[in-house]
Amino acid sequence: MMEYIETAWKVYKRSWLAFIAAEIIAAFLSGIFLIIGIGVFLSTLLISLGVDVTERGLTEELMTEYVFPSLFSKTSLIIHPLLYASVFFLVSVVISKLLNVGMYAMALDGFRKRTRVRLMFRAAIKYGFRALGCDMIEVFIILSLLTGAAVTRLVIPVFGTIIALLMVIPTLYVALLFSLTSPAIVVDKCGVLEAVKKSVYAVRRRTLTLIGLMLILLLAAMTINTIPWVGVVLSMLIVSPLQKIILVGFYRKNRPRKI
Repeated sequence: MMEYIETAWKVYKRSWLAFIAAEIIAAFLSGIFLIIGIGVFLSTLLISLGVDVTERGLTEELMTEYVFPSLFSKTSLIIHPLLYASVFFLVSVVISKLLNVGMYAMALDGFRKRTRVRLMFRAAIKYGFRALGCDMIEVFIILSLLTGAAVTRLVIPVFGTIIALLMVIPTLYVALLFSLTSPAIVVDKCGVLEAVKKSVYAVRRRTLTLIGLMLILLLAAMTINTIPWVGVVLSMLIVSPLQKIILVGFYRKNRPRKI
């Protein structure tokens, strides 16, 4: 495991400024639409409640007196605000995913030379929607597992709860199997289904090693997050790029030559 981490750190040090800039740009662009979505949700909800924000201002008292009680007592009122805001939330998620795929391409490029931020945008357009296709398959499988667990819990109340809890394990395993789809797409330039197959192959080949790497990254992120004020930012600028570099390096070493 240390081999992957040491190699990833060398790649990161060679292009640290580019990786940091890419993370900031991705967070900024996706964050804009997320903030707009929250604003649309709140403004539409207040309008449906008949509250004049221009007169009173969006204060903590207003949120406590009108907004939060309405979320619980008048759930039907939040349907339209959620529908309007969901458009911006969806755009935020898509932008984040596309640019993250672009950063995987930067990670791959970083193994050969000092990478550049502009590669993120080119790769996002070229490979991003394939990665979204992989994500849609992953979400479908996970939702199917969770739906099956929920139905089992209703049909068999006693053992159904135990089965529902045990479904966490296959759900996490599915997420692990799909964790290398983006590296597969940028390394092998393959399509959606082929990326899924190659990701599953690479994960199953060294499952324990990959789990160990994930746990180390999680522990590093949790440790850095404890630093007051700047912990979350440092985690985003250091651990997040390292994770992408490590996954690309792991896939390069364990990927199948032919499927």
